[in-house]
Amino acid sequence: MLNFSIQRKITLLASFSLVLIVGLLVGLSLYQTRASTERVKDSSAKMLADAARLNLESQGKAQALRIQQGFTRTMNLGWGSLDTYSIYVSVPKPVRSRQTNFAKPLRVSYARP
Repeated sequence: MLNFSIQRKITLLASFSLVLIVGLLVGLSLYQTRASTERVKDSSAKMLADAARLNLESQGKAQALRIQQGFTRTMNLGWGSLDTYSIYVSVPKPVRSRQTNFAKPLRVSYARP
C-alpha cells in the first residue's frame, strides 16, 4: 500500500473535495439552465397564444361591426321604403291615377323600434 505523508493526504483530500464541488456546481448550473430554458419556452408559447387570441377577438369584433352596419343600412332602407309607400298611399287618388298603377295599397300599421 502507498504510504503518503500527512501533507500529501491533506492535499489529495482537498483536491478531491474541490473537484467534487466544481462538478456539483457545474451540474447544478446545467440543471438550472435547462429549467430556465423550459420556463422561457413555455412563457413565450403562452404569450404567442394570447397574442393570437387577442388578434382573433379584435378581427371578430371588427367583422361583427361591419355586419351590424350592413343590417342597419338594410333596415333603414326598409323603413325608408315603407315611409315612401305610406306617402304614396296618402296621396289623393286623382294625383295617383297619373302615376304607374300600383297594386291596391295595403293598409299597414307599423311601429318603429
